[in-house]
Amino acid sequence: MSGPTPQNTIRLPVNAQRWSALTFLHWPVAAAVIQERLPRGLHVQTYEGTAWIGLAPFLMQDVRVPPLPPAPGWSTFPEINLRTYVRHDDGTDGLWFLGLWSTRRAMNAAMRMIGLPYHHTEATIRPVGDASLLYDARPALGTPARPLRLRAAVRAGAHISAPTELEGRLTGRWNAYAVRAGRVWRVPVTHPPWPLRRATLDLLDTNVFETMDLPAPQVEPLVHVSPGVDALIGIPRPAGRTLPTTTHR
Repeated sequence: MSGPTPQNTIRLPVNAQRWSALTFLHWPVAAAVIQERLPRGLHVQTYEGTAWIGLAPFLMQDVRVPPLPPAPGWSTFPEINLRTYVRHDDGTDGLWFLGLWSTRRAMNAAMRMIGLPYHHTEATIRPVGDASLLYDARPALGTPARPLRLRAAVRAGAHISAPTELEGRLTGRWNAYAVRAGRVWRVPVTHPPWPLRRATLDLLDTNVFETMDLPAPQVEPLVHVSPGVDALIGIPRPAGRTLPTTTHR
């Protein structure tokens, strides 16, 4: 896994949102397991020969189209994503989502139209004090496909002042990719560096690997938590076109 591409400068964001109460669970996985799921033009990234899968439950907050304010009662909701890390033939890198789940049916339908694999779920996220998080997701009534079950309890530990190289590569990504009309599209993203804490996983009960036809992990995950970051989403465009970029400051 080579170093991540520089962060994007997004002058005309199409969406703004905050990602809060977030947990990163990461497992190593054979690169071939990931590569066979990728569209032409995308290649799995490895670190010391190993690919990684990340499961990230979090609270999506204040979702809006700038300069409009968030819609009351709608713009904050749980989301869960299962991701991996890829590089495109154009030299950029970022996230490939194996699956995404949220509690907003309308948003899920809209995101599927642009090629992101969103599914509906029922879910709650509950902070316990300032150092614990409880996640509970369950299949929604009438869910037609990819039903998700997730119960997790996470305890935050020490703050990370200087992330390791691997931690930086697993969290600092500035593009997401999707396939629409048979072509890979890139969605640019920008946000401040994640404030990270190492964490302990007290409970994990999930069917996400079975649901996504992935081999079950044989080792315990790397666990990190974050209070969150504010993010801007840029205009999706066909991969291969130049994106204006800058080093994050």
